[in-house]
Amino acid sequence: MRTPRSDCRRPPGDAMRRAGRMVAALVLALAATASVAHGQGGGPEEGGGAGASAERPRVGLVLSGGAAKGIAHVGVIRVLEEAGLPVDVVTGTSMGSIVGGLYAMGYTPEMMTRIMREQKWSALLTDANPRDVLDLERRLHSGETLLTIPTRGRAVALPSGVVQGQRVLELLTRLAWPHHEVTDFRKLPRPFAAVVMDLRTGEAVPLTSGSLPLAIRASMSIPSMFEPVVMDGRTYVDGGMARNLPAEDARALGADVLVCVDVGDPAPPEDGAFTAGSLINVVLRTAFLRSEASTREQRRLCDVVIEPEAGGLGFFAFDAADEWVLRGETAARAALPQIQALVELLGRPALPVIPAPVVHPVEVATLEIRGASAPGERLVRQRIAVQIPAPLTPEDLRAAVERVYSSGAFARVSYRLLPAEISAADASPPAQRLVIEVAERQDDALGFGLRYDSHERAALLFALSLRNRLAYGSSVRLAARLGQQTQLGLEAFDRLGADSPIGIGGALEFTDVPVDLFAGGDRPLVRGDLAVLRASGYTSYALATSAFVRLGLNLQRVRAKPRVGADTLGDVAVRTLTQTFASASLHLLADTRDRTAYPLRGYRASLLAEGAERAVGSGATFGHLAADAETFVPASPSLTLFGRLALTRGRGADLPPSHATFVGGLYPPALLPGRFLPLYGARPQELIGRSGQLLLTGTRWRPGADVFLELVANAGAVGDRWTLDPDAQRFGVGVTGGLFTPVGPVSLTLAGDRIGDLTLGFSLGARF
Repeated sequence: MRTPRSDCRRPPGDAMRRAGRMVAALVLALAATASVAHGQGGGPEEGGGAGASAERPRVGLVLSGGAAKGIAHVGVIRVLEEAGLPVDVVTGTSMGSIVGGLYAMGYTPEMMTRIMREQKWSALLTDANPRDVLDLERRLHSGETLLTIPTRGRAVALPSGVVQGQRVLELLTRLAWPHHEVTDFRKLPRPFAAVVMDLRTGEAVPLTSGSLPLAIRASMSIPSMFEPVVMDGRTYVDGGMARNLPAEDARALGADVLVCVDVGDPAPPEDGAFTAGSLINVVLRTAFLRSEASTREQRRLCDVVIEPEAGGLGFFAFDAADEWVLRGETAARAALPQIQALVELLGRPALPVIPAPVVHPVEVATLEIRGASAPGERLVRQRIAVQIPAPLTPEDLRAAVERVYSSGAFARVSYRLLPAEISAADASPPAQRLVIEVAERQDDALGFGLRYDSHERAALLFALSLRNRLAYGSSVRLAARLGQQTQLGLEAFDRLGADSPIGIGGALEFTDVPVDLFAGGDRPLVRGDLAVLRASGYTSYALATSAFVRLGLNLQRVRAKPRVGADTLGDVAVRTLTQTFASASLHLLADTRDRTAYPLRGYRASLLAEGAERAVGSGATFGHLAADAETFVPASPSLTLFGRLALTRGRGADLPPSHATFVGGLYPPALLPGRFLPLYGARPQELIGRSGQLLLTGTRWRPGADVFLELVANAGAVGDRWTLDPDAQRFGVGVTGGLFTPVGPVSLTLAGDRIGDLTLGFSLGARF
């Protein structure tokens, strides 16, 4: 294991030379200060901020990049403050720019530790919207695909980064709220520069002006992981590619003495015991190698170099924030002799008093939207849902930005608060104007999904989503589900306006689902195919973000055909049946679940009614009703209680086989909603009838963030009508253990009925 290092561990001769250089630098700095005091010169133009002093040499803090290892900077700062060392200038690269920017704004080590500890880093390092903020139309297919690739025309349009960085920019903007008016970073409480690399020239560029959150976001734009950032016509990526330890930039800001913290990747063992690891590890290692020569040069400018120990934790061990902070403290304490000597040479100065950032509402007078087309601007104004003029808080704007971004129309949404333009006659304090900056999505998306369960085996999903083909905001989706259950579909949807709750849509789909017919034995007597060709048109009204009602007209052709098995089922002949009919439908849906698979909170309620009448030329007379409601209530942070009640009812002599109710099994088909219900204790589709019912209750426990265990008890029945007779019910219980993985939930279920028959089931991936 590599031990924490500082210059106090260098050979005596080297340490003596560095100490001599430190003293010489202090003497020269003191002389320069004296000259300024006598009017013989001027200080650095950049000088400013509450942390600067005109009576002593200026101390610069230099923070390197290093992904999660950069959290150790917080521990180093804590020890520097305990030792009484003032910091007047801060520079940072990548993660060092985040910590450095916070410290420059006045955040204390305790505040920064809490920020690092409380972040959900897995959510920050993705652009995915929380499911509960999506429009219901988008929730219908959320979570189905494992991989989404942007396309443009007929070609794949590979992105310049896996992550746009929307969540990170939101966080940085919120943290910078107390200094939203600052556009010159040299005027922060501690002058600051975030170092980036110009993607055109390959040169390191210190950013000292502009949007502070965007500058920090640019400094941490790891190539291939984060999208580059464009500022003032220049494209920037992670500064670690060019200058990971920005010592010379601290000198340029006016620092006379430098304390440098290097958490860059150490050299691999000389014995060759080096493994590349993940793709991101390879990218980061390449970045550090590219800037290795620069780092050696920059370290020569440093008066104290501190290297926190990094062994045993990876680049992305963000969940180990407390451990990183402790390692930073340990390394800084190893360098205390040098730090204390520096404090003595400075004359034991008093630490500058810098108020901790305080969040106050900001009076916003006007709204400006940049980067949007005319319909896009209307959508933004409708989505932000805030009254202007009004006092606004960071939470108000966080929620507003999330509402705009969750529309799916924009690849990036950010905001800035700038001084409002007022007339010369207006003597009141200047209010702010809210500037919403957006980048509209231009690409389509091709998604891939994978599913496996022990009943229907493997299934693949291919889904192509086309944007704005019919009108701005419209969507067209082509999907193919391949496996034992097959579905091919085309659906188009468009609202009557960007801010309209009314939409119109149409769909054409073919569905083929295998069904089992039992006659009292353990094995199905007949396995058949239920094929449905359906064309529909509908109008939709959004009752809320999480609810809609749809009215539809449908033309359907249903074919039920035996695949293998007997020609009769009891006394009933088994034969191919084909029906063609038109129907009208009503669908009321509300869904607030936080996730589709194994949700922690929320509810889902669906009412689907469909009817046909020969008297109006339908080709059949029948009615069908399916009501399904489930709720999930967190009893504690790790325990969720849930329940489900589902009722279906079919009537009429012409009721199609596609509208019968199939009950049984652990993994019912997700196709043909309202027709298939699970039932622990029964074989797949063991119970078939015109009407069906299911009552289910359970408890889910999460001992860890990605681990769950649940217990379920249920009862179900089929027949011509609903019944409460216990003798007509089938009962069952089950226990499921599972993991949330990058390929979706993986679960193992053991279920049985009250007699004791047990079934073992396995599933991987989301249902689609």
